[in-house]
Amino acid sequence: MIETPMTFDQLVEMVGSASTRTTTLADPLVIRSGLAGFIEPNFLASNSIDDLSKGRVLLIAAPAAVGKSVLARELGLRTRNPLVDLAGRRIGEAFFTGALGRRLGGQQALELIAELHAGRATLIIDSADEALVGNGPQDYGVAINDLADLIGAGGLGRPAAVILGRPDTIDETARVLEQTGTPVSRIDVAFFTEDQARAFVRLKALGSSGSGPAQELQDFLGAFFDLVMDALGARDWFQANSFVGYAPVLDALATFYDPEVNMMRVLNEIKRAGTTEHVWGLLIQIIQKVLDRETEKFAKSFGAGDADKADYGRLSYTRDLQLSLLMADRPLDVPITPEVEPADEAWWVEIETQIREQFRVHPFVAGGLETLDNPLLRFTNAAFRDYVVASTLGETDPIRARVIRDSWCDPAVAPSPILMRLALSKEMGLDAVNSTALTLLVASHAAEFRDDVQLSVEEQTPDQRGMGVLVEARLVEAGIDVHAVTSQFSPGEALYLAQGIARTDLNVPSLRVVAGEGAQEFSVGPLADITCGEFASEAPELRLRPSPDEQPSFIETQRVSGVTRRVAPPSASLLKLIASETAYPWTSFRASRPSDGTVTPQIWAAAGAFQSNARWFIRQSMVKGDPNYPADVMDTILAKGRASRAAHDFGVERNIIAKEDGVYFLHLADFSVRDIVDLNLENVGYRAFVEEFAIWAEQKGISL
Repeated sequence: MIETPMTFDQLVEMVGSASTRTTTLADPLVIRSGLAGFIEPNFLASNSIDDLSKGRVLLIAAPAAVGKSVLARELGLRTRNPLVDLAGRRIGEAFFTGALGRRLGGQQALELIAELHAGRATLIIDSADEALVGNGPQDYGVAINDLADLIGAGGLGRPAAVILGRPDTIDETARVLEQTGTPVSRIDVAFFTEDQARAFVRLKALGSSGSGPAQELQDFLGAFFDLVMDALGARDWFQANSFVGYAPVLDALATFYDPEVNMMRVLNEIKRAGTTEHVWGLLIQIIQKVLDRETEKFAKSFGAGDADKADYGRLSYTRDLQLSLLMADRPLDVPITPEVEPADEAWWVEIETQIREQFRVHPFVAGGLETLDNPLLRFTNAAFRDYVVASTLGETDPIRARVIRDSWCDPAVAPSPILMRLALSKEMGLDAVNSTALTLLVASHAAEFRDDVQLSVEEQTPDQRGMGVLVEARLVEAGIDVHAVTSQFSPGEALYLAQGIARTDLNVPSLRVVAGEGAQEFSVGPLADITCGEFASEAPELRLRPSPDEQPSFIETQRVSGVTRRVAPPSASLLKLIASETAYPWTSFRASRPSDGTVTPQIWAAAGAFQSNARWFIRQSMVKGDPNYPADVMDTILAKGRASRAAHDFGVERNIIAKEDGVYFLHLADFSVRDIVDLNLENVGYRAFVEEFAIWAEQKGISL
């Protein structure tokens, strides 16, 4: 659908100015002053502006907490039309007719209604969300029916009423109005553009006067937006606008900004550290701020001016309850029983219904609460979705954990790298996760777009006397450890992989790895390195993804099993399989010693030993120059037997491996690192080197 962009000035023109008579009649409802520094939003319409003017009621839908009340006041100020605020009001039969009569007096109310019918006035109605939550859909619908009767059929080229609300509220309002035969038009408030976002944060951080380090703030915002968009993998502002253009996110960012602190220094420290860990921690705080805002909004709506009742609402609609409802299969059917005893028993009767109505318009929810079984398909964006999923990864109930995994594995769910980055952020506070969490983390990391961000999933303790296996997942960015979590696997439990694996070192020699179960395909690469007891490939097709420089992935296992019948593309240069048992279609990926008798078992073993070391050097090099790998990490790999100590020592002795400034470099002349990886003994220079290594090992009594 093609959406028509629309400015605030165009909205003002469409609504039209109130007549002088209207302003006089509705004086108590006319806005005399606006808020300083109003940031005009843009709008999107599915119809042309001419078609929009045909609606008797104009509905303005906006994401939660973007400042609909501010928008309503500014629209009222600019047009001089009366504003009716539904916040905290009991509504129902004859509400609008009665409210106008009570506020203006019977005769003046009748004259104002005549102005509406004549096309000389428009009612601006705010706080529809609160009215729906506080009164329920039935009473809300009755009140909207009364509004339709009050404004009449009309058709004079301007709306008689404008109603602002969240998308779900607007959908419900449209449904009720359409049943009455009232023509309806709708526009949606767009997320802020970058210029609008900058202006919004400046207003919040420095105030309407703008006094303070304005240029420093603009520099900070530019650097921050660049970091965040990089973290989210967005190529332009539009791809990230539902997060960085979302007013509550920007509001939290403004709160984070401290003009007394050199904020550019904070960002420069992030850059010098070579990691965006602080950015992800900040995004977590921003998301939590949105959740807390929902709690406060519900408390205000539920309390309706009663401070004690508002406190009870605040203690009931907690962050934890929101997270629980967001992940529920049928959130509107989940029993809600606050643990806190109410001061008034009547509150107990009200609380469950009002929480449900509040949740219907949660800013994280795009819709589908009653129609979509998979909760992960209901979120407004991947950032909100992945934060909520990350909050469940410590789930101790194995059945619930598997349900979450199954929801994630739904083909309709597109993994993003955000989940892995949030879960492995120190700010998230996760130290231990359930075993199914690793399925989600590996799949999330496979969507990562940066080659210098690596995930290490490594067995810490092998299964001894039936105690199970402890596995650690560690995030490494640009050679720097960011955070790690551990997961305990029960005896005999397999590690399941969904969707794919990339830029990951998976070293679990005691575990069975099951890849792609229940899926049509599973992807390996780029730069996946798998070592496991058994690799069970359960997807009909396994897809190989090359790295930019065509480096292969590795699978080292005792046995390959499963139902895979096709590996595409069938290129041995993209996958190196080291296995004792293989069958079709894996055979072509497993290197075997030439049968012509020219390569002895000793020479073949020597080539394999060097290949185990070269697997590490083909990864994204930490520094420029020859292939290299961090020395401290490589020393640990050698100590664990994951690479050949003999090959390393021989390479050092022959000066092809050199340690320089904490990094091991491969200095190769007569052959390449790819010759080592491909076991290319047809290269004369490499063949001579390997033969020399085999003799060296035999002389030292080293078995390869």
